[in-house]
Amino acid sequence: MQRQELAQTVTFTVTCPTCGDQDLRASALHLTVFDHGRNSFYSFFCPGCTEEVRHRADIDVLIVLCQAEVACTEIHVPDECLDPARSGPPISSDDVMDFVVALREHDEFYWM
Repeated sequence: MQRQELAQTVTFTVTCPTCGDQDLRASALHLTVFDHGRNSFYSFFCPGCTEEVRHRADIDVLIVLCQAEVACTEIHVPDECLDPARSGPPISSDDVMDFVVALREHDEFYWM
């Protein structure tokens, strides 16, 4: 069976929080996979209310949806975003102004 044929023939029962259970073909689902393994989800547009619905996808769900040839988007998240050691207060406008002043004090960095 060809890939596109598989996505057209396999059906899943999915749940819309408004309309309840809906039967959809694999081609109506979309999988979003984050490379760090967390926060992956599948989504669909409910045929009853036309709202987009998202549900988390654990590893078992990922495997089943991939085998059914559900369309997939892979998202790379930089390691810096996942670093739990980030600390300190957010950068303020005063911090930015101090940085600009420091750049101006060094001619080789002055670009403004």
